[in-house]
Amino acid sequence: MTENRVIFDADGDLQLVVGNEHDSAEQHEFIVCSRALSRATPVFKAMLYGPFKEAKSTTTPESEWVVELPEDKPVPLKTLLHIIHAQFEPWAKNWFEAHVNSDEADGRELLLLVAWEFGAEDVFEKLAKRTTLGCKVDLEGQILDSQGIKLHDHWPAGILEGIASIRLQIIDGIFQRLKGCIDKLRSKGNNNCYCDRFRPQGGEPCSTITLGAITKSLPDPELAYLWSEKEDKPYTESINHLLDMINDVIYVRISNQSMCNRIAPLLREVQEMVSTIKSPDTAAHKVHMSRQKEKSGL
Repeated sequence: MTENRVIFDADGDLQLVVGNEHDSAEQHEFIVCSRALSRATPVFKAMLYGPFKEAKSTTTPESEWVVELPEDKPVPLKTLLHIIHAQFEPWAKNWFEAHVNSDEADGRELLLLVAWEFGAEDVFEKLAKRTTLGCKVDLEGQILDSQGIKLHDHWPAGILEGIASIRLQIIDGIFQRLKGCIDKLRSKGNNNCYCDRFRPQGGEPCSTITLGAITKSLPDPELAYLWSEKEDKPYTESINHLLDMINDVIYVRISNQSMCNRIAPLLREVQEMVSTIKSPDTAAHKVHMSRQKEKSGL
């Protein structure tokens, strides 16, 4: 029984014996606080302090208070007892890690807040970067969650502003590099290169082919933002969406032009920019999460 014995409260006044009474290997012994259980649920309150045989009133001062629960399953009850005794680490850590490592975009923003409260600094920075790359904005530049709803309340001061600022820097950097690449392709000095498929027997130079691929691949919002001299409206799509558009130009439209692909160097620059993206948390945020980590035990 010792390997199946869990002490939830060192000063606990109640012993729960849970599981199959005919197989000691499947039985678990839990030392708990009866008052914590009675406060948590009316079922425990009635059982332990009501007119039932398990109640404290049926025991003598000299005897131990033991309640047998042969029909209950030890594992789920153990999780419940951890929660009742405010011991969140054993189950919270597994739940948190499973969700953090998921590729699902939905709920990413809420996990960011969970990481903030748990004091999981590394996870917070990872999720903040993923949010920066994956979030959209509305026409006022406000950050939207995966459901298209503005993120306003309950956020740490400065985090949303930091995400918006970093996102804008990355997007502006991508469009500047894309426009620079296009300007080079449009210059006269770049019209003398031909791939094997486009030799000048009535063919077009590589620069023209590449420009056509860009124009055909980029949707209207990206083209409008690219060519406008002064942006009256913010670019509302995500960084990830913009990267997908550029990847579509390279690998779908002109995949056979390996020797003179003018977009490939652009993609390398953009990928390097994204790989070194900063986290929006500040020194003050790190101090807060360090304190939260001590509380949560994660």
